[in-house]
Amino acid sequence: MTDEIDPIHRESLVAFLKDRDVYCPLCEYNLRDLPAPVCPECGKTIELAVKARDVDLRPWAIMTAALSMAAGVGVLFVYMVIRQGMPSPSEIDPSIIYAFMATIPFAMVALICRRRFIRLKRHTQHYLAGSVVGTMIVLFVFILGTMD
Repeated sequence: MTDEIDPIHRESLVAFLKDRDVYCPLCEYNLRDLPAPVCPECGKTIELAVKARDVDLRPWAIMTAALSMAAGVGVLFVYMVIRQGMPSPSEIDPSIIYAFMATIPFAMVALICRRRFIRLKRHTQHYLAGSVVGTMIVLFVFILGTMD
């Protein structure tokens, strides 16, 4: 199968690479002044494309995973309260139950707002993810510490 590139795209690519140091994504050969849309080093066909750059889903995934775990516990607490009623404060602090229940809508918002999260500046993403993970760790440690 041959990779045919129409003449307009070919000319655009050659013009784009005329004055720029752009490297082949496969072999990292400098493509400046490339006469044809093929890397002379490795033979890979080169395309000129517009793509999102450096999209990192790790902060969102980590934040969403932490919220989803806490929301799962919150769902179990909702089920427990519906079936058995609110436990006595001597069994478990009601504020813990409410805190885990409160994570349910936050987990849903995190899932729904992925694209908005990704548009945030990288340091803001890391700050939000770290804050959420830290809060969830404190919440889980607190509940484990109150269990006898």
